[in-house]
Amino acid sequence: MSKPVSRREWAKTIGGTIAGLAVGAAAGYLAAPKAPPGAPVEKVVERTVTVTGPGITRTVTATPGAELPWIGDYLSAPPDPQWQQWPRRNPPYKIGLAIAWSGNPWRFMQAAETKMMLDALVSIGWVKEWKLLDAGGDVLEQKRNVSQLEEWGMDALIIDPVRPDALIEDIERVTAKGIFTAICIEAPIPAPIGTLKNYGTIFNTNYYKSGYVQGKFVAEKLIEKHPPERRKVAVIRGIAGAPSNIQRWEGAKYAIDQYADKGVEIVAAVDSGWSPPKAREDAADIIAAHPEVRGWVTQGAMMMSSIPLALVDAGKDPKDHVMTGEDFVFNLKLQRKYGFEMMMCGNPQYQQALSVWRAIQGLSGMPVRKIDFFDPPYLTTEQLPNLINLYGPIFEKLPDAAQLMTLLTPEQLMTVVKG
Repeated sequence: MSKPVSRREWAKTIGGTIAGLAVGAAAGYLAAPKAPPGAPVEKVVERTVTVTGPGITRTVTATPGAELPWIGDYLSAPPDPQWQQWPRRNPPYKIGLAIAWSGNPWRFMQAAETKMMLDALVSIGWVKEWKLLDAGGDVLEQKRNVSQLEEWGMDALIIDPVRPDALIEDIERVTAKGIFTAICIEAPIPAPIGTLKNYGTIFNTNYYKSGYVQGKFVAEKLIEKHPPERRKVAVIRGIAGAPSNIQRWEGAKYAIDQYADKGVEIVAAVDSGWSPPKAREDAADIIAAHPEVRGWVTQGAMMMSSIPLALVDAGKDPKDHVMTGEDFVFNLKLQRKYGFEMMMCGNPQYQQALSVWRAIQGLSGMPVRKIDFFDPPYLTTEQLPNLINLYGPIFEKLPDAAQLMTLLTPEQLMTVVKG
């Protein structure tokens, strides 16, 4: 049976809200070589290249003079996305969901969108019934939940792994029994780079590309606005060891390193645990130790909101800085108040709801792409007024912890996210 959420007690955010996308920590998530997760590959002899990732170094063959694709690009457009077609099974279907945990606004919005999708599918006769079990951040509980859904007789499993490497055996076991498996949020890296082989589909944010577009935006804006001595960057990361945290860091570093000849460099990086109060403290320390920093990459949750507040605390003008963060209402309000350059890079809650739809496609016998890491949606400073206009006069009434790149209407947002 599922149990109440108890994975972590999250710090209260600015304005009394609890925010941030939290995920289970994982280490060693890349297990087999094929493409480098970070820096450009190093040619070691005529027909081999060395590829590296967290905790691994491998040598693989390649065309002389050629480099393997960076893993962020590889996951978006793999040479073989492994399209597959399952035998058609007529509806209605039983859909099981084994989620990692719930308990913050991002997860509340995700659950609301997923339930709306499932209820709609029930209403048109495509889904017979669905069951959602919450692991509360416990790997063993999630394994039990998968087994329970298997015994219940699910036709498809939607899984958001607590720890990707620990759930591979479970995913492959139920897939082998003809259950269509759709993986989202914190999916294992698939073969031939990783070890996951037998599954239905992955529909997951490409966190490498999320970090990359943010790092690129900050670097280019610093070059545009500041002399070389002020083109320094600080990165505020999430929970150490979490796959999405590692991958966003690899992506941001990869992007910023491309501008080293222009004086752009990372001078500080810290894991703030997706906690805005902790991020504000860490930002204050960075401001004191590195007054030359003008660029800030934040990797999830409402941590970006801590940067302008820490700058004001230190008597600095936020308008002189470039920042990235997720699409929280509070971030947008701060940008309107202080006028700094900003990119909002989303980690869409709707990937779980769309994973349900991918499962329906697979069960219906339609060809489904197995490797489907999608590039994250983002908005830059110039595009932000369009987002505000989308919500019209209700914008100021939206909760600070609500995120705006969502399938929910403004009225639904106000119901789902409180405070």
